[in-house]
Parts: sequence; structure tokens; C-alpha cells
Amino acid sequence: MSGESDRWVTVREAAKILGLSSDMTYALCAAKKILHRRVGIRGGRIQVSTKGIQDYFRSCEVRPVENGNDLANGSQSSQKSKPAHLHSDGSQMRERWRKLLD
Repeated sequence: MSGESDRWVTVREAAKILGLSSDMTYALCAAKKILHRRVGIRGGRIQVSTKGIQDYFRSCEVRPVENGNDLANGSQSSQKSKPAHLHSDGSQMRERWRKLLD
């Protein structure tokens, strides 16, 4: 979706892209964690921005720690390094998102 313009999708479609339930997607909107808009009267229908989904995925990324150094800012970590499976680079989530949008 690198050259594609922003699209607005339903909460159900956004939930599928995110790999979450619709309830969790509504919760993200309520917490203002993901870009969305309400269309209509009395609360209306929620639409979620595909660029907002990309931004949300970026905000969820955890940078790997190597030899006690935080690679994101070069600081020393006083805690033991977490197991590798807890350090997600978000690539699997981004790939799933790309496949669903194409």
C-alpha cells in the first residue's frame, strides 16, 4: 500500500486487518489509539483510516535489545534481556495487513 491513498474502512474490516475482534477495535477507537471518524447523526458509524492502521502498527513495534543495550536510543538496560519471542518487529502483522488490503 506504499503508493495507495488513504481509505476508510468499517470497524469489522479494520478488525480483520488488525487481527483483532471488533470489540477490541471499538476499544482502540474509544481510547483514541487509532485514527477514526464518526459519520452520521447520534454517534453514527465509525470508519477507520488505513493510514491510521499503519500508524497504529508502528506504535506497537518493540525494538530488539542486544547485549543489554537499547538499540533504539543507545542506552544501557539494567534488566535482563527478554526472550526473543517477546520482541516483535511487527513484520508478521504488517505482512498480514498488506495481504488483506491487496
